[in-house]
Amino acid sequence: MTIMSIKINYNTLPYRAVFILTSLLFSSLPGFTSEGKDEFYSSTLQRGNLAHISQSFEDHSSTEEGFYTLPPECITDIFFFLPLKDQVSMREISIRMKEIIDMQVWPQQTRKVKGERLSVVIGTIKNLPFRSLSLSFKLWEIEDLGSLSFLTRLTELKVDSNEIGPAGAKPLANLTNLVSLSLWNSRIGNPGVEEFIPLTNLTTLILAGNKVGPAGTKPIAKLTNLTSLNLWNNRILSVGLEELTVLTNLKSLTVGINHIGNAGMKPLARITSLTFLDISDNGISEVGELSPLTNLTSLEADMNRISDKDIEVLANSLSKLTNLCVGENHIRESGVKAFEKLTSLTYLRIGENPLTSTAEQKLKEFSARGIIVRY
Repeated sequence: MTIMSIKINYNTLPYRAVFILTSLLFSSLPGFTSEGKDEFYSSTLQRGNLAHISQSFEDHSSTEEGFYTLPPECITDIFFFLPLKDQVSMREISIRMKEIIDMQVWPQQTRKVKGERLSVVIGTIKNLPFRSLSLSFKLWEIEDLGSLSFLTRLTELKVDSNEIGPAGAKPLANLTNLVSLSLWNSRIGNPGVEEFIPLTNLTTLILAGNKVGPAGTKPIAKLTNLTSLNLWNNRILSVGLEELTVLTNLKSLTVGINHIGNAGMKPLARITSLTFLDISDNGISEVGELSPLTNLTSLEADMNRISDKDIEVLANSLSKLTNLCVGENHIRESGVKAFEKLTSLTYLRIGENPLTSTAEQKLKEFSARGIIVRY
């Protein structure tokens, strides 16, 4: 069986209303099982606080043909699960819920999903007005995305942890309305990245763990509207970073585990629009080269070779830092003392450094001032 989660976006809805609304709605939908209803309830209660209004459900509801309906200002982020085996149910949901914005689809057991199987699933939901689709479950093992090529209304797509490969990525070139694309660990490689060049509306691109290499950053550099880019563990080297310096709108960049070394610091220092940077586990010692990045509010540089000298340089220039992660480096007493200059700092991760007792006492003083210190 294939299961689907749908998110409908309105405004706010109390927990009590969630139970009443779904009970009335789903009891009238052919093919919807009590098991599916229970899954919806448990999922909703894990989603966090939806009770943003004080009025009771009854104050905002009206009855029509046996259904309770709520005005748009009363509903937000409704998630429910539905077995994908009943077209009537899908039509009813699209009529009643008005605006479906997010869908997640997954199987209940592992199966390789080639074009034909995925086409059946997408064919079931293709007429619903969703704009965000997630197939990011390892259970799928998707190899072919051909059936997605006509979903041109999509603005967000997640197909993480699958077996797409370069050839499987080709249909994505048709989805030119995408603003967010996540293909974490999907074996895309450098040839697959070439298929993204037409996706000029992308602002968020997640390609962690895809072995795109240095050459893979060249087509990415053509996506000039990117504001967030995740290239964790892609072996892009310092050469690959040179290509990314043209992305002047970039605010967030993750390049952990990419063998960029000290040579990668100079190209990174030219991306002055950055507010978040992750350079973890790259064999870096000369992090002081990043001092031109004065807009940084978050720097993650764990598992490198950073010493006190470079911390002192950063502390003199990165005054906007609120989040700093430098665990597993070579930071000692003078480096810890330099943190005092970071007057905006609210979070510091510094575990696995050769700290002296004096340095540890200074960190206790930071904690007393309200800074969260993690070892």
